Amino acid sequence: MVLETLDAEVRAYIRDIERQKAEAQSVIEELTGKHKAAAEENNLLKIRYLELKERYDLLLFKRFGRAAEQLLRDKKQW
Repeated sequence: MVLETLDAEVRAYIRDIERQKAEAQSVIEELTGKHKAAAEENNLLKIRYLELKERYDLLLFKRFGRAAEQLLRDKKQW
């Protein structure tokens, strides 16, 4: 093999590796962006779930809690 040919092959190989590296980096950036968006949406859904659970618990307490039992007893006395 001639040294000049080897140098051209090595340069072509290096260019190919650099191209593959750039492609891999763009895929990584795309996936990272999607992951961040999904994580943000997940956090918003968790917050919404907690809000709805608090409302539900409050409604249960108002309906079946001790105060609700007292109201029922007071109505029977009238």
